[in-house]
Amino acid sequence: MPSRQAILKESLPTRVLPKSSTGKAVRYVRNNCTAPNIFTTDRHLTIDNNLSERSLRPLAVGRNNWKFIGSEPAGYRMTVLSTIIANAKRHYFEPFVYVHDLLFSMRSACAAFEVDVPDSTEAAQLSPQEFRDRGMSLASQLPVPTLMAMLPDIWAAAHPKHVLVHRIEEARQVANRKRDDRHKRRKKRTRPVSRRCEHPRCPRRS
Repeated sequence: MPSRQAILKESLPTRVLPKSSTGKAVRYVRNNCTAPNIFTTDRHLTIDNNLSERSLRPLAVGRNNWKFIGSEPAGYRMTVLSTIIANAKRHYFEPFVYVHDLLFSMRSACAAFEVDVPDSTEAAQLSPQEFRDRGMSLASQLPVPTLMAMLPDIWAAAHPKHVLVHRIEEARQVANRKRDDRHKRRKKRTRPVSRRCEHPRCPRRS
């Protein structure tokens, strides 16, 4: 059986007009055939980016509400905070508890390792690039295990009581319903169609 790459390689010059919509689609797939196959190299990757699109939807919906956030540096800090909250929701635990513990853990770690942290007034005057560089500098002064413990998946494993189990069950039920619906649609498409026979003595006539 020919591979998908071989079929695409033969389709464009022989079977499809290059400037047609199908030809453009075939050319696009041929030029980007590496990226769609990355999910086969890691079992943690999904075949599509629907989850990322759903995570970005609240940002797109509330974009008009955030036009007057104050300043460009404030917008960057809001983006960082929104990313942290989105990670908490992705791993099904309470965002407020996670952010609260994250801030206290960072403050305790910086105090234990004598890392100089700017106050809120000084941090508010930093540009987005300066804010990012200062954060990277602070993180480089802390031990890697301390930072790893703050990652969402590791934090959830260490705090199982804060994981919203009912949310996980809801997501599992939604996935099961979608799977069942796909199975029903496939079964309906493959079901043979019974046609009525017009012969006067055929039993399928009635």
